[in-house]
Amino acid sequence: MDNQLMQDFNSLYFSKKQISRRIFEKEELEKIWETIQGGRLKLSKKNNCDFKPITDYWFNNTEGIDSNIEFVNEANNLGVFNYISSKIKDNLNKSAESLEISQLLALNGIETSEKKINGIRNIINNSNIIDEDFLCNLYNIIEMEDLESDKINKVNSKNIYSISRIVEDGHNIENLLLLINKYEEKSILIKATVIHLYVIINNPFIKHNAIISELLTYKYLLMNGYEVIKYCSISPLIKEKLKKYNTAIENSLSSNGDITYFIKFYLDILRNSIEVLNMELNYKFGKKILKELIEKNDVKLEERCMKFINSVLTSKNNVVTIDEYKNKLNVSYETARSDLNYLVTLGFFRIAKSGKRYEYYKNDISTIVDNFEE
Repeated sequence: MDNQLMQDFNSLYFSKKQISRRIFEKEELEKIWETIQGGRLKLSKKNNCDFKPITDYWFNNTEGIDSNIEFVNEANNLGVFNYISSKIKDNLNKSAESLEISQLLALNGIETSEKKINGIRNIINNSNIIDEDFLCNLYNIIEMEDLESDKINKVNSKNIYSISRIVEDGHNIENLLLLINKYEEKSILIKATVIHLYVIINNPFIKHNAIISELLTYKYLLMNGYEVIKYCSISPLIKEKLKKYNTAIENSLSSNGDITYFIKFYLDILRNSIEVLNMELNYKFGKKILKELIEKNDVKLEERCMKFINSVLTSKNNVVTIDEYKNKLNVSYETARSDLNYLVTLGFFRIAKSGKRYEYYKNDISTIVDNFEE
């Protein structure tokens, strides 16, 4: 097989099924797959430990995985929230979290109520650890319709559903708790995806595994300092890409323990959810944040520049040219060029040459704030 083609298959991290659609002969496919998977396993053992004693999962840090981890880690320190009032932040957080729980329940055929949503929120936000009591409380809130609010965190005292009654026969819940609380992995984000996948693959609970997998991932990220997750909605994005979600799980199940496919998918979803959050911040709070940012840093801007930036923030168009600026504000070409270049130095735009002309790509509000703070 051509070495360049093999490298391309590897760099794109094709599954066996994807490669089979590109190789005509079955015998050659098996040889190629054996070579590719052997190389991946060898690389993984060199760079990453297996997830033992939980199971024989292994993975590789692809370029896309590393890029997404870097993106999410940077987004977790969003300076933009310093320019939003605590009241607005609380409302944004509550709205996103409630929507996430509501949609997650609805997607899995569970009737939602404000009491149930608030019960799940309380358990997630008021528990410091994930243990058997946490799992029981979470399961009971999902399962029960008419649970009194003052007994939400005391369901075990009523012995409604003990841990032995919510776990499928033959499953040891200690393995899941070991994975969450004991196993050490360099990246919190990778471990979070493994927790999600572990529940989906093994179905340790009698019911509600899809819901619990998502909520455990969410809670684990919060426990480990990923506050940005509070403001993101992930379930709708998974629903939009349900086929890819299921394919990522299928590839992970059929690749001798290689769960890189699912890690790639889930980190893409996390990144997308943050990008959606950035868009929401642009549209809802962009003008207010910019006004405060410019005043705080005592930046002098012509009124036309400020007017233009505000219009661009709420526009779906990400690219601006000198001619567009010139025509929109009725100024000379040199004034337009000078204004845009000044806005580049302030961090509002990134500049790139396209043929003989320059194009200016707008930054999102979070990047603009970070540019000013640096």
